[in-house]
Amino acid sequence: MRVLVRRRTSQYWLPVGILAAFLGCLAVAGPARAGSSAPVAASPAAMSRGVLQAVSCLASRWCMAVGTRASAKGAVAWVWQHGAWHQLADPPGGGLTGVSCPTRKFCMAAGARGSSGAVVWNGTKWRVMTSPPQHVITASSCASSSMCAVVNGVGRNKSGPIAETWNGNAWKSWTDTAFCDHQPSDCGDRDVSCASPTRCAAVGDTATVSGDTLPGAAVWDGADWHISNPPAATSVTSPHAVSCTGTFCLTIGNDIRAQAYVASYQATSGTWRDISASARLPWPADKCGGACFLPGTLSCATSTACMTDGLAGFFAWNGHQFKAAHPKSAGSGSKLSGISCAKGFCMAVGYRTVNRVRVPLSELWNGKTWKILRQA
Repeated sequence: MRVLVRRRTSQYWLPVGILAAFLGCLAVAGPARAGSSAPVAASPAAMSRGVLQAVSCLASRWCMAVGTRASAKGAVAWVWQHGAWHQLADPPGGGLTGVSCPTRKFCMAAGARGSSGAVVWNGTKWRVMTSPPQHVITASSCASSSMCAVVNGVGRNKSGPIAETWNGNAWKSWTDTAFCDHQPSDCGDRDVSCASPTRCAAVGDTATVSGDTLPGAAVWDGADWHISNPPAATSVTSPHAVSCTGTFCLTIGNDIRAQAYVASYQATSGTWRDISASARLPWPADKCGGACFLPGTLSCATSTACMTDGLAGFFAWNGHQFKAAHPKSAGSGSKLSGISCAKGFCMAVGYRTVNRVRVPLSELWNGKTWKILRQA
């Protein structure tokens, strides 16, 4: 079965769309004024509207969720602590589509609209980074306030740096992480995850001269990136999301079989393993058209506790295989997209529709069941 043409088109539609949305995000703006000692809350009139698109959680049962206002002209941010959600004053710039928080006092988020390439949370309020990443970004992951990594999506013809790292003061671009190995070539870096300041993995793919799509990956050792490609399951293998914890990384994506591509990485041995057959993660090929698993929809708390969301629904990883773990229904017009797992729980965020208005939605996974949380 040859579906290269169809999959090539649809496979690259999502990252290109993300890239186009990010093009307005990289203008440099000045930092915000210093905030007070307590987080700034939203005004009552601004609350309870908008779409949450990403979330980042800590083992201390604290989460930061970000998204877009219902008017689609700005960003929203919420904090979950002590078992309840609290909306923050709107972050600067436009809608936010990704966030990473290594601590309660440092989060980095990036968005689809507005003037900022990245905004930073200091525990009190948001500010625009005065020196944002040089390139359009589609994913970000922070291991600490002085180590973050981002990737810049799809490129063509060795189109330049793929990964950038933040050392707390400045960004550095790494040209040797590009997966394009010939001209002309389509290549993409889809997602990145950092387990520690000395351990990250970025995944993507490249198109060969023969027209096949092969997986690509680069790993970070604290000083440099090194190409370390996962094995190809078939002639069309495309990792879309990755999550690392400790010495373990898991990546998922698409291929032409009736199951998703799943590969695991062990930093101690520096090797990838194709575990697609045993992982049993379904891929609804006739429904997703090559974009079942989106960047940021895979999160691992440990090597035996991960969660992913694709068009086939939510699936929990137990260290050996994925099993269905679909959230509760919040009614018609509802959708969950972002997911973050920490010790003992996972948080999924999205939106539900009330009186034709989209409002934030979140659900909590305790390892066995889901619970819809109050968010008002």
